[in-house]
Amino acid sequence: MTTTKTKRYVREDGRLLDTLREQTSVLNTITRSTSSCEWHSDETKVVCSIQGPRELQFSSLSQSKEDGERLVVESYCKLLPSKNDDEDDGSSFDDPLKEEKEKERTTEQFVKSCAKAAIELEKNASFGLIVSVQELKNDGSFLSCALNAVGLALILSGVETKGWMCSSTACLMEMSSGKGEGETPTFALALDPTREEEMKAKATMTCAFLINEETEDKTILLGTKMRGKMTETEVFECVALCRDAATSVCTYFDRVLTLREREFEERYRITDEKVEKWKKMMESIAEETKTKAV
Repeated sequence: MTTTKTKRYVREDGRLLDTLREQTSVLNTITRSTSSCEWHSDETKVVCSIQGPRELQFSSLSQSKEDGERLVVESYCKLLPSKNDDEDDGSSFDDPLKEEKEKERTTEQFVKSCAKAAIELEKNASFGLIVSVQELKNDGSFLSCALNAVGLALILSGVETKGWMCSSTACLMEMSSGKGEGETPTFALALDPTREEEMKAKATMTCAFLINEETEDKTILLGTKMRGKMTETEVFECVALCRDAATSVCTYFDRVLTLREREFEERYRITDEKVEKWKKMMESIAEETKTKAV
């Protein structure tokens, strides 16, 4: 078995192996949360909600969990009911409900561990923060989409972090079966796989990174989650590919936040036109009040 680096291979959706799908986001879609982000990676859609940091007064964070030295972080995930796919996804569960609960639990634990590694826990001691993730649609690379939604929502919440948390997913695709005489199977790493590509892949890995250009280690690996088997070389190549993709996601974060800041500046900027409008409005109110008084 060999691993190829064929980057010019065109996938079924028209992308190259090292190309991300279109990444978009909608900010603060949930009004009752501190911040929220709906993240779309083409047809994969997920929404994240952040509540806190605040005092531990809600039932999900009991007083027994209070930590006088660190921020308490809890994570909750709700997945859509899985469909009965013909492909084998490597699951060892016979009960679909039990399998769904286990997927939710493992997703919650991974999101929680990555969020705790990214947040300055000591600067919000005795407070709690809840990270909630809701799957809207899964067309592959769901976990990386969820982590990107969490990362952007954390920035919007104002909680102090060590950097920006970004994530990406890659899979090991079979390029040739090697069934011919003297041939060996060849595989290639594909970035941001679709659901169909994930089901056919030999292995899939999701990597979470902490990116901060002002630190000595600009990119830190927070955690990885893998399904299937890879060689040591393939793992390192996969992490490098995901790191480059996460850097692109970080650039997208910067662009979204810059546009948001410009919109706020434009909305609340005091101009001569606005001053004249306010002046006329106040004169109108004063004249109306004087008329009623007479």
